[in-house]
Amino acid sequence: MNLSAPLASSRPYACSTRARLQIAVGLGVLSIIIGLTAAILSWCGGHLVYSLDDPLIALAMGWHLAQGDFGINAGEAASPASSILFPFVLAGFAWTRWQIWAPLVLNAAAAIVTSAAFAAALCRYGIVQRREQIGRASVLLIVFCVATNLIGVVFCGLEHSLHTLTCVIVVFGLARAFDTGRANAVLVVAIILMPLWRFEGVAFAILAIGALAATRHWRHAAAALLGVVLTLALYMGAMHILGLPLLPSSVLAKSAVANDFVGPSSAFTPLFGLIAHNASENFNREELPLAVLMALALAHTGWRLVSRRRASPGRVAEWSLWQESVFAAAIVGAMLAQLLFGRGGGFLRYGVYSVAIGSAGNLVLWRGAMERFFARSNLIGDLLAAIALISVGLLYVVETAATPLAARGIYEQQYQMRRLAVDYYAGPVAVNDLGWVSYRNPNYVLDLYGLGSEAARQARLLEDQDKTWMGRLVRAQDIGMVMLYADKFSSVIPREWTPVAMLRAPHYIAPEIDTVTIYATSDAATAAVRQAVMRLQAGGSPGHITLAVSRFAGAAAR
Repeated sequence: MNLSAPLASSRPYACSTRARLQIAVGLGVLSIIIGLTAAILSWCGGHLVYSLDDPLIALAMGWHLAQGDFGINAGEAASPASSILFPFVLAGFAWTRWQIWAPLVLNAAAAIVTSAAFAAALCRYGIVQRREQIGRASVLLIVFCVATNLIGVVFCGLEHSLHTLTCVIVVFGLARAFDTGRANAVLVVAIILMPLWRFEGVAFAILAIGALAATRHWRHAAAALLGVVLTLALYMGAMHILGLPLLPSSVLAKSAVANDFVGPSSAFTPLFGLIAHNASENFNREELPLAVLMALALAHTGWRLVSRRRASPGRVAEWSLWQESVFAAAIVGAMLAQLLFGRGGGFLRYGVYSVAIGSAGNLVLWRGAMERFFARSNLIGDLLAAIALISVGLLYVVETAATPLAARGIYEQQYQMRRLAVDYYAGPVAVNDLGWVSYRNPNYVLDLYGLGSEAARQARLLEDQDKTWMGRLVRAQDIGMVMLYADKFSSVIPREWTPVAMLRAPHYIAPEIDTVTIYATSDAATAAVRQAVMRLQAGGSPGHITLAVSRFAGAAAR
């Protein structure tokens, strides 16, 4: 079948079928989200806890933005969030007591709209044409949403769901522009938004602008390019005025490629080596969906190129080989950029947008084959399709199922750290895992990892030359209590610090290490830190948390 199938929207029953399919899929996705939320509340003492503690950084930054500060501490500029836009969105909820729910509500809505966009595309391209196909399509779409982590990433609590939705809008917007010969303002706005949600969006924004220019949509390409350049320039100019790096500290701390690119030692050869190393690290089972999607997109375009296939009579909105090649290049290029420059891990949240791009792109490219598949009512075929989706996205399925367990680990560790710091110690603290401790904390929080403290990030880069940086930064802020992973920082922990307690989370998944050591930084602070720990124990810490109050000073790992 020709790439350019007739648009189903011309059929009188298409709107009804599309609406029913969107509602069915949306309700299915919402039901899974509600179920996972209920499990989290049950296992976390009735508290909403995300599968990572990173969203609390964005929430804390949003809270401070609402009070006129850019960072996580009053009067100290910092850029700990990976997103330009997301903290500002959360700042709009800072006045509410339920701000903690804002990421879940926003991400759930984004996931539902994303699933609805795929449902609409199935109907628009004639893949699902009849009402009796709605049930089959709904089940497969819900399986697809789980297998591509569209649901699991909701509970990461960050901007990934919104970024993914924006990317899907761009893919289908490009396809519609190629179908009709007309681009629209929605596509332009979506292209501009992608880098504002995530810096990874820069690659697809450039590719989408190039695709518009290559197909002579000059005005829309120019508007999108101008919007991307101006918004990024405005952000980087603001960072320069604040004395911060042009990229967020979180991006620089977590990305060797980005850090080398903007760092003082930037050079082509080492940068190329870092990209090659990054790509080799990413080629693992986590990136299997990307590899499959890239192969499918290249196979379709390559097959058409070799066969010189032309449109069948009666087909409308035919794409030329050039249009298909441009479209496929943009889709494959976005996925390739993730493999080369992106990163893995992080509860599998980083690559979700690129999987969505590849999925939406392949839906457009292979719509003829998909129409033939749905035209045949075949239970075995549906089962095989579902099994294929689950097999390719097995890691995503497992991570989604493990979401409540991951949240419980965060509750056992980072949530209890916040209780200790805010409710019982109530003074300036230092941590190496920023998140819950910084959320609505009126006291100073020093981030020893460097996301929320540029001085700490710079000091860690020069750690081989200066082993005293941690003690120096802590003394400068008159901090009495430090909570960190002792083994990870053993070479730079000052010898004069006294270990007071260890907080162990036996069910950890998301936390990097199961045990946090709590230190008093001076003899004068020891009594206050120990008293705070004892009050936390007496205040009803979860039974599966081990708070072993230390009666030793020399037995801790130094």
